[in-house]
Amino acid sequence: MDDGPEVREQYRDRLLTHLAETTGVDLRDRIVLEHSACVSEFADRYHYPQGSALGLAHTLRQTGPLRPSHYSDVDGLYYTGSYVEPGIGMPMTLISGEHAAEAVVEDWTGSGSIRSMLPGVGD
Repeated sequence: MDDGPEVREQYRDRLLTHLAETTGVDLRDRIVLEHSACVSEFADRYHYPQGSALGLAHTLRQTGPLRPSHYSDVDGLYYTGSYVEPGIGMPMTLISGEHAAEAVVEDWTGSGSIRSMLPGVGD
């Protein structure tokens, strides 16, 4: 679905109506400050690939090596976690952190092995 002021207003109204019906409290007249953001704004602001704040779906096209890279368009910024390769789940997220650390080491020292820099790791 496309994003824009009209779509945001529709979702805002639906949400506030639902909250009022569910809780019995209408928050519309209590809002002091309001800000919204869409996927494209998230991507622009944080330079996050494909602009997702919540991560990718677990589909074949977004699995393992098909996920975004650890490298950002911003020099010196690296991504880690379930959003980037190798994927979701605690083991994959930890491996992702190791891959990002190796990318940093490779970029700064020319050696891609973080294990060689950590005493007692990988021995």
